[in-house]
Amino acid sequence: MQQAAADYIEQLHTERRLARNTIASYQRDLQDAIRYLQDEHTDWQEVDQTAILAFLDQLKKQGVAQETINRHIVSLRQLYKFLRQTGQVDSNPLAQLTTAAAPAKPTPVLSADQAASLLSIPNVKNRTGLRDRAIFELLYATGMRVNELLSLKMADVDLNAQLVMPHDRAGRRRVVPISDTCGNWLKRYVSEARLELMRDDTDVFFLNNRGRALTRQAIWQKLRSAGSQAGIDLDVTPDVLRATFAHEMLANGADLRAVRVMLGHQSLSTTERYAPTADVHLAAQYRQYHPRSADKEG
Repeated sequence: MQQAAADYIEQLHTERRLARNTIASYQRDLQDAIRYLQDEHTDWQEVDQTAILAFLDQLKKQGVAQETINRHIVSLRQLYKFLRQTGQVDSNPLAQLTTAAAPAKPTPVLSADQAASLLSIPNVKNRTGLRDRAIFELLYATGMRVNELLSLKMADVDLNAQLVMPHDRAGRRRVVPISDTCGNWLKRYVSEARLELMRDDTDVFFLNNRGRALTRQAIWQKLRSAGSQAGIDLDVTPDVLRATFAHEMLANGADLRAVRVMLGHQSLSTTERYAPTADVHLAAQYRQYHPRSADKEG
């Protein structure tokens, strides 16, 4: 088994010329498999799908991440492809085996101090800095999606009632309250910056220097730059602010269904992923047993 694996690795070096790190990953994966399989098998021809599944199950029991298990499957599948091409095996026991979806990694959230540092970065003494501060405050205060923010019209923002009314991709409108602080920054943007940014008559709420709607890329760039300047050791994106909003609301006792509405989720289980770990079981119990659970209502 070792020799066949070594021949395959050599082929990766000489013929396929894969990157050194990629080859090293293949090699580690195959050595893991050999250590498990060689007690019961003398060559790769003897290994069947049951043995492969037992090996993968062992990895799972050891706490190996699903992404790493998926990589082992790919490494073994490619090895068997090589062995078939060279006449060393008759079949590939991984031919019908699919990789499982790795569980989604939770979106990181900012601490209160990190959020405060981020919000303080824009230079509010100029019109674009004032606009950026208003954008950051609104994302942090509502958790709205970046596309929803960019599509806001003047009529979607009621500064007197301190409400914003974003529309999702399906055109569904929801009403989201904003804090006094956020409302004050939006008022300053409208009264001090927006008129200066306007070039033509437009109802787009947030404008760029040319008087047009901002782009997604611009928002992402501004947040990442501000995060770097604030010394935040993670990639600050609109999704991070959305997750931070949801996490803070739920951690401070907000009702799960209320947060679902504010985020524009159709399913309560989607909102649940933002809940602090200790609350996940409670949220699941709520969905299962409450007669007016949103998931039951459809």
